[in-house]
Amino acid sequence: INKMPWLQEILQFGRPVGQPAARIASGVCAFAGYSGSEFGHDPSKVIVPRALDLSNITDTNRMFYQARELNDDINWIFHTGMTRTYKMFQQTYKFDNGAVPMEFTNLSNVEFIAFMFAQSGVSNATMVNLASWDVSNVKDEPWAQPSGTPQLKGGMRRLLNGCKNLSQPNLSTWDVAHLSKMRNLEDNEAGLPGQQLFWTQRDSIDQPQLAEASRLPQFGQT
Repeated sequence: INKMPWLQEILQFGRPVGQPAARIASGVCAFAGYSGSEFGHDPSKVIVPRALDLSNITDTNRMFYQARELNDDINWIFHTGMTRTYKMFQQTYKFDNGAVPMEFTNLSNVEFIAFMFAQSGVSNATMVNLASWDVSNVKDEPWAQPSGTPQLKGGMRRLLNGCKNLSQPNLSTWDVAHLSKMRNLEDNEAGLPGQQLFWTQRDSIDQPQLAEASRLPQFGQT
């Protein structure tokens, strides 16, 4: 984790008081390694992240990756223009949205959410709205192997992998029949149990608690 003090206030994206809001064109890795615990709720700071204009952001790939102390309400960041949230909160071990339920209404256009909450601190209380998230626009994406042979990456693979504070949310009603079961649930290139690729609550690598199949998203059969 990055311990540099300036990363605790996100000075690189701030703005002086009284000046126009700073506009960010991309959220990719924007606050990766952020070592503060709050993100916009401390009025005592001269430079406040909530003053940022995030309306142009479509891709939040690794936006808060390894921001290990972060635990603040970030619902205000989400908007309907976002299309990729890949690894957005991966390894944010303490992140539970400041004990405020997460809102997914503005994320209905997202097309790639793999690893989004992997190894984060989210709990049942803050993810209470997870089952109502409209994920019908999520897609499996093509990618080229080193050999040049194209394959698909699962659009929501390992979405909740390693979330030890979250116990088996029922996501069976999600509209995911168009997504590959093999790429999102059963692709064992890492040698993991099938269900663990999407979900596991665990304290160690040797003690995975796999979700009940009936509570998992009902992916397509391909």
